[in-house]
Amino acid sequence: MAVEPNYRCKQHELYSVAIAGLDSFKESQARFVNFKSKYGTPYEMDFQVLIDAAMDLPSLQGRDAQTEVAGIVLKEKAGKCLENWQALKRYIRDVQAWKQLQKPRLEEAGWMRYDKAAAYNWDYVLQLNHEGLQFINAYSTELQADGNMPALFVTEFESAKNAYGLAFQQLLDKKQDNPEDAEKKQIANNALHDALTDMFDDGQFVMRKEEALKARFTFTRILNKIRKPTTTGGGGGGGGEPTGDGTVKGKVTSKADGTVLVGALVTLTSDVAQTFTTDINGLYDSGAIKNGNYAVTVWEENHEQIETTVTVNGNTLQDFVMDPLV
Repeated sequence: MAVEPNYRCKQHELYSVAIAGLDSFKESQARFVNFKSKYGTPYEMDFQVLIDAAMDLPSLQGRDAQTEVAGIVLKEKAGKCLENWQALKRYIRDVQAWKQLQKPRLEEAGWMRYDKAAAYNWDYVLQLNHEGLQFINAYSTELQADGNMPALFVTEFESAKNAYGLAFQQLLDKKQDNPEDAEKKQIANNALHDALTDMFDDGQFVMRKEEALKARFTFTRILNKIRKPTTTGGGGGGGGEPTGDGTVKGKVTSKADGTVLVGALVTLTSDVAQTFTTDINGLYDSGAIKNGNYAVTVWEENHEQIETTVTVNGNTLQDFVMDPLV
């Protein structure tokens, strides 16, 4: 059974929150130690080890890239094997005593496997190599007669066969390792989140009378700061500076179940950025703004950020449906 994440954010966000949390801890470590002695110097080092352990394990993209590289290497090795078999085919053709035996000899050497092997069916390349080498060893005298096949060809053929076999096994190992590596990554992430939550719980108690410091040990507060879109400055919306007066309003809902999203941030950007927050009914209202094109960012802590554009022309309605974070 797959290991499920015990956190509701993306893993890179988890790492960012953990790093920020550790920085806040270092600044207030003396107060933590006064509360619990376990928060001495070794704790800081151990927590950093947890962060590094989780981040150093390859991500999904990294694991896929390793498998892709192994596949490219295997294809290269297969190409050499196919070239060698074509050379073997010519040596068989040039054996004078086999002029009437071409078909059965080629079949014995693996001819029936060649087309599928040439299409990079990995199992067929293995069989082609095996049957080809077996044939060479069985008929080396006939093949080398009259200056036909070089004596060293068998070594070249076997070397390419072995290199292919090794690359084939490495690809299989990568494919088999992927689920195991994904599980290791998830276990490390969960361990980091557990340690972070434990430290944050204590931090909130230690800082319970100081709201600003308490916020620095609140996971959702830090996560919101990481995710929150910029609300100052900004680039154009793609259609020139807005002119005239209009409004844009609408509802923000979750794609998962259609529920309204309270506290979502809708940011409109033209020459400057303006951010509006949805109310208890999931509604936002820009009030009076200039007509024109705006870049739009919609953010909510448990959903994927939306980035799009909207054209305001008078009273404009624009709803947004957000995908939940996976």
